[in-house]
Amino acid sequence: MVPKRVLVLSMFCLCCFLGLNAQDDASQKAKEILKKGKENLKRLNYKATFVDDAGKIKMTTTIYNKSNPDGTNYYRHETSANGYPLPYLAIKNSEGDFQIIGNSAIKVNFQQDRTTISEQGELATYSLTEGKHRNILCYIITKKIQADDGRYNSFIKSVPSDLIKTKTTTELRNIFENVFPTIEVYYIGKNDGFIYEKTFYNIRGKKITSINYGDVELNASLDDKLFEIPNNFSIRVANNRTEFAKVNSDTLLKDIKERKQQENAQKKASKVPNVSLSEKIDKAYSRVIEDSDTTTILSCVLFWVSVACVATATGFKVRQAIIRGKSIKGKKGDRNSSYLRKQK
Repeated sequence: MVPKRVLVLSMFCLCCFLGLNAQDDASQKAKEILKKGKENLKRLNYKATFVDDAGKIKMTTTIYNKSNPDGTNYYRHETSANGYPLPYLAIKNSEGDFQIIGNSAIKVNFQQDRTTISEQGELATYSLTEGKHRNILCYIITKKIQADDGRYNSFIKSVPSDLIKTKTTTELRNIFENVFPTIEVYYIGKNDGFIYEKTFYNIRGKKITSINYGDVELNASLDDKLFEIPNNFSIRVANNRTEFAKVNSDTLLKDIKERKQQENAQKKASKVPNVSLSEKIDKAYSRVIEDSDTTTILSCVLFWVSVACVATATGFKVRQAIIRGKSIKGKKGDRNSSYLRKQK
């Protein structure tokens, strides 16, 4: 006869084993749903808009994505501030990836590693719950990533050597801890697999950035002209990251200067001494581009997070975080912050 104590211990071990298996199954399911959701961002035809009104300027970004029969996709990212269209956007078409600034296009003529640092390796755990995004039933997936030395070293490799020389080890570690997402929260539609919302938090629990789509049109009919580069645009080619950063900053400053001259001429003609919204925005962009850390902004962020981020408010906020060396704070008491506190 089996002693009672041995029987109880055996049952306890069996329950633990089954519980761990259930957790592994849920984690694997969450991982697969998230993977499929990211694939859908390229596979689906859609027009999606999100608004960032956390700062003084209300930034609105619209993304168009067209899936082609051969498995490729075209996209267009455009942004406006308080309704004023910014002359900076990103386009991908059959000819390649382009960064558009004013009437100029910069072609990215080199292989891009679109795998972010947070996606490298398997040091991540996934949890799965359910909820709603604007009355849409969603899976809520929380991905927790270890900010280990391996990921820190990958981050350092993406920072140009000339900038590393100007920063101490402590400063570089602080930058990494401010912009590296250790927690990612996704809202993915249960019926359509579209990622409606995603929020990233750093190791200190501060919100880095958030994309919340309020207007989504799936299966949208998109004209190829949306993804064309106008014939009258000048095209410059960047063959590596350093060249891209240099061409990008030069083109951006040139565009700002030309449009300021045009606005000054219009002001003199109309004799209206007001400061336009475009001037305020351009001053902000000028300060970013003229900062000594320009190469880090355009090389490290564009290719660590995503080339497309440069045309969005998200990219702008992450670049600010790297320049200032401090985290971007989210709104107090918002839904995502509350959700994060529950997870801790």
